[in-house]
Amino acid sequence: MPANNDDPLLLKPVHEGSPEAGEAVRGSWADVTRDLTRPTDFVDVTVAQEQKSIVDYLRAILYRKWTVTAVFLITLAATGLYAYTRTPIYRTQATIEVEKVFPTSSNMAEVFNMFGQFEVFYQTQLEALKSRSVAEAFLRRFTKTRPKGPQTAEKSSSSVAKPDQAGQSESDDAKAEYIKAEELNSLLSRISVNPIKGTQMIEITLEGDNPILIQRMLREYLAAYSEEAQRKRTELADKVRTWLKNELSLAERTLRSAEAELMAFTKEHGILPLDRVPRPALGYFEKATDSFMQAKTARVNAEAREYEKEKVVPPEADDQYVRSLKSQLASLRAEYTSLGAIYSPEYFKMALLKNKMQTLEKAIEEIEKKSVASALETAKKKEESAAETYDKFKKEAMKASSLNVQYEILKRIVDANGQMYVMLLQRSKQAELDHGLMGHNVSISSSPTLPLSPIKPNKSKILVVGAILGLLGGIAVALALEQVDKTVQTTDEIKNRLNLTVLGAIPRISDLKEANQLSGPNDRYEFLAHRFPASPFTDAIRIVQNSASTLIQNDTSTSICVSSALPLEGKTLIAIGMGTVTASEHKNVLIVDGDLRRPRLHHVFNGKGADAGLSDLITGRCTELKDAVRQSHVPGLYYMTAGTITDNPVALLKTMRIKQILDACKKVFDMVIVDAPPVLGLVDARILGSYCDGLILVARAGHTSLEIVRQAKDAVFQGQSRLLGIVLNMAARRDGSYSYYNSRYYYHRKDD
Repeated sequence: MPANNDDPLLLKPVHEGSPEAGEAVRGSWADVTRDLTRPTDFVDVTVAQEQKSIVDYLRAILYRKWTVTAVFLITLAATGLYAYTRTPIYRTQATIEVEKVFPTSSNMAEVFNMFGQFEVFYQTQLEALKSRSVAEAFLRRFTKTRPKGPQTAEKSSSSVAKPDQAGQSESDDAKAEYIKAEELNSLLSRISVNPIKGTQMIEITLEGDNPILIQRMLREYLAAYSEEAQRKRTELADKVRTWLKNELSLAERTLRSAEAELMAFTKEHGILPLDRVPRPALGYFEKATDSFMQAKTARVNAEAREYEKEKVVPPEADDQYVRSLKSQLASLRAEYTSLGAIYSPEYFKMALLKNKMQTLEKAIEEIEKKSVASALETAKKKEESAAETYDKFKKEAMKASSLNVQYEILKRIVDANGQMYVMLLQRSKQAELDHGLMGHNVSISSSPTLPLSPIKPNKSKILVVGAILGLLGGIAVALALEQVDKTVQTTDEIKNRLNLTVLGAIPRISDLKEANQLSGPNDRYEFLAHRFPASPFTDAIRIVQNSASTLIQNDTSTSICVSSALPLEGKTLIAIGMGTVTASEHKNVLIVDGDLRRPRLHHVFNGKGADAGLSDLITGRCTELKDAVRQSHVPGLYYMTAGTITDNPVALLKTMRIKQILDACKKVFDMVIVDAPPVLGLVDARILGSYCDGLILVARAGHTSLEIVRQAKDAVFQGQSRLLGIVLNMAARRDGSYSYYNSRYYYHRKDD
């Protein structure tokens, strides 16, 4: 409490010529004891945001519960509208049984397989039941009873259309074809064909909005299918018989032509069937081949003896004369040997014998050479003769073999054509017997039913699916909004992302309404702390006031500037709330409206804007402090309006007078709270904050982004103000600063 116990409203303000003013003037701005050093730990945290847990996501969903509820209700309403406005769809169903009927002859099955039409059974029927041919047959049957419309009449008269009407006629035909195609597609899309597992039965269903009409349509459709199947069977039988007749005629002509060609061949070459008579030409050819090979072997041996110079006389050259010469030579050699034991080789008799022997040897050698050459020449002549004989009989054998091959080919052609003719003749006779017994039989096991209840829409299922989709969609939208939301939501974000002191978190007004803390819609939120001293809001304000006072730690009066980054953050609410809880401690508190541009404090206290205020004290239009200070309905709480609006409020705030006024107020009141304009875009809050002991920034949860708060923090530091911390206004219950106490105490006190 100040030392002066007089009524503060009766105290005189500090005048410019007074001794107090001189002391204030002598105490320059630099002499003011104030911690203007920027804390070293006030550094932005640029790391990525921490990973959120499941609890954080659940809190985000609860925080945006109205968004989830809105999406849920909109989706549920849309699905409900769809379910109850959709045209009811009925379904009729029938069952048919397909039985395969084989022809009596196995050969006929092969004929049908040639056409690929024999396996018209079961799986084929699944496709045939939804074929366009059956659908067209159904439309023809179903529209027989319809009256002849103008379109039909126009088609009937199209044959006599004038030349200038040809284009219009073609356009009408194209339009009719388009309408017909649309009808076929619509019909086929509503028909469903499903095989019954383990049986030869097929289930056919038809859907539509008229139960009686779709029953009749399905009955006519099955009748059209039966007619179409019978038509195909008849066409197949006719096709098979026609084909057999044509093939039989062709086979007969081919057989006759082959037989005539065979007879002409035998007459031309004068031969009988070669498989029944001997073949002498082949025997002669074999003998000629042996003779040729023997002659060739003899000639080769003779050449070998000539080339190797063998001294062997061939058997043909070994006559009596050669043998006598050889006998004489042998006698001379014997005599020469016997005389050699007595005489020397130079003896005339020995020399004579030697000359005789050499003469005989030369004669024998000449005879042998001539004999070998003669034998070789004879062998070559025999070989040439044998080769001529071989070539002659070879040609005759090849001619005989060729005739035999041609005969065999012609004979086999005749036999094959004969077999084909017999087979086709048999099958043609069998086709006449099997006429009408091919393909399949179709019997209706269950006639089309009359549906009594619609199958679509399934309202219960649609509503359940809509509810699930709505709930999931609402949760997805809430989580998406949570991800894209860059505004401040909790005090933890301020601590972790901005590294700033959080003085406290003020709950939302809607939470107080839920707790029945507001009695009516006209209650002013600024005086909630006075009206409800025991409430979450008041306790949250008290935490802020206590945290700020602890940071300042002045033994005398303190001055606090309250501002925000942007308008509509709730700074006036926080300023009046702090003044209220301080005044409840039997202290005098003054709230000064520092917004000289758009003052609002006089509206809150139901005062008059024309009353003297801060600007009047600065300019000297008001010289008494008591004339500018007014008491509110809250005990101990006083307020000072902004006063007269000026054109240049920054010039007024930069004068020495504002400091003197605040110092004078601190001598009278225990706490002075200045409600300053927003920080960003204006310099007013920075100037006022430099005159006070500390500045408090107010940030509104879900309204102010982290980047804006960061810019406001930097602006406060640039203005040489001491930033005490940030107050998070309109915080959600998920904020841990007060949620536990709020939910565990205030909302359960009625149960105590």
